[in-house]
Amino acid sequence: MIYPNNFPLNREDFKPEKTVYDLLKRLSDKYDIFYSKKFISNSSTGERPEYEIDFIIIDPKKAMLCLE
Repeated sequence: MIYPNNFPLNREDFKPEKTVYDLLKRLSDKYDIFYSKKFISNSSTGERPEYEIDFIIIDPKKAMLCLE
């Protein structure tokens, strides 16, 4: 399954990401795929407070891959 099910309309200008999204969508019955996930840092060391990973690809029995 790929999340979200459709590429977000507000990101249509992100053509390289859309291309990868469309390719990964073909694999989505075998893997869990998450697009554009944001993470918040609670660090006080001056790091950026928010991070985004373009794609998280999970094979539930083997591994997780973060693709930027």
